[in-house]
Amino acid sequence: MAKKLTRQQLEQRTRRFQKLQAALKRRNSSSFGSLRVLPSGVVQARYVGPDEQRYTAPRTFDNLTDADAWLAGVRREITLETWVSPRQRDTEARQAKVAGVTVAELFDAYLDDGDLRPRTLDLYRYQFDRLIAPGLGTREVASLTPTDVAEWRASLPPAPRQRDQASDLLRALLNLGLDREIIHRNPAARSRRKIKGATGRTARREIPRLTRHEVATMAAAMPPERSFAVLLAAYTGIRFGEMAALRRSDFEFTRNGSGELVAATMTISRAVTRPKGPDGIRRSVEGQPKSDAGRRTMAIPTGLLGVLEEHLREHSQPEEVGLLFPSPAGDYLTPSLLSGIKPGIAKHGKGRAHPTKGRGYYLARVVAGRPDANWHQLRAFAISEAVDAGATPADLLRRFGHTDLRTSGLYQRAAADADRALADRLAVTLPPDSRPDLRVVGE
Repeated sequence: MAKKLTRQQLEQRTRRFQKLQAALKRRNSSSFGSLRVLPSGVVQARYVGPDEQRYTAPRTFDNLTDADAWLAGVRREITLETWVSPRQRDTEARQAKVAGVTVAELFDAYLDDGDLRPRTLDLYRYQFDRLIAPGLGTREVASLTPTDVAEWRASLPPAPRQRDQASDLLRALLNLGLDREIIHRNPAARSRRKIKGATGRTARREIPRLTRHEVATMAAAMPPERSFAVLLAAYTGIRFGEMAALRRSDFEFTRNGSGELVAATMTISRAVTRPKGPDGIRRSVEGQPKSDAGRRTMAIPTGLLGVLEEHLREHSQPEEVGLLFPSPAGDYLTPSLLSGIKPGIAKHGKGRAHPTKGRGYYLARVVAGRPDANWHQLRAFAISEAVDAGATPADLLRRFGHTDLRTSGLYQRAAADADRALADRLAVTLPPDSRPDLRVVGE
């Protein structure tokens, strides 16, 4: 908001305006260019250039003498044929400013410009250093062409998901170049080739849905302090990072008159990630959930209440803010601690090896007969179970922390038993035993 002038200031501005107007009338009409006095009491200079376009001085002047001096300088440039239009001068200045910006420098600006989580920063740096920097890192952004991008993509490893992720990252950081007017067209805008009949998305590897019996077997095969982690993930769909951040204070319990636990809710407001530090070592960092929708409160299934109470009593840290699944050192649970060791031959140091029965989730999934099931399959099981139990679309979004139903749909797998039950519920009307007369009338 402009500062309000006092009466004295307004009178001074008016007298200045009238004085400049009177001096302007006495100005030689044959002088180069034109001048005008603005209501604020300053002088604006304008002229018509050799290209027959009207240009205005980039600044205003306090008096007519300075304005005439500036116009005289422009007229001298035109006479000596050294005049350059302001538009061309601005273009050349911008080109000089962005000429040296490399893809690597733009990537650093992209990371600084976005509000990215530590794990996302870690992933982007890994993808850039491994897949983009070797071929394009030192190239100037303004010099890139669609052909350069196509040749770079052709040189990537034959891994569809990695190629798509690297292409998406390159396109995103070059979009920042568009926003900053370093380039006028994104050469990676169509870096994913459109093939007729293709969906544009890497086909998902279909893994059979876990069964309740397999989940129960996995939980029984886990170490006692990790058994409840399998059940909690399988029946609430909580992500690993969210589970690692759970504390006693995140639970609210409802008990009846005799003190028996009859209901419990779990609030998810934090998540643990393990980004690489400057020294290349991963460390656990507590932060926000994956998205705003990830902050949620969900009810614990009644069948888990007894196991939850036992776990809190036997394996969780005792204080109010104690971790639900602490590591042996009292810190956050890590994926390696939960996964354990695969059954088979374990290698140590310089080629030493010995057979091992395995332990942790690696062993539990083998015992259950599902060596292909990664930890995230438990979340897919939870979502599918919720659908089978009659969850509405709104229930899925709220309970599992998704931002849209398409994401929830990616996790759903139809169980053979549920499909059979659905088939049994379908009402079927059969044709009558006597066949109708199919002869055409009037034949």
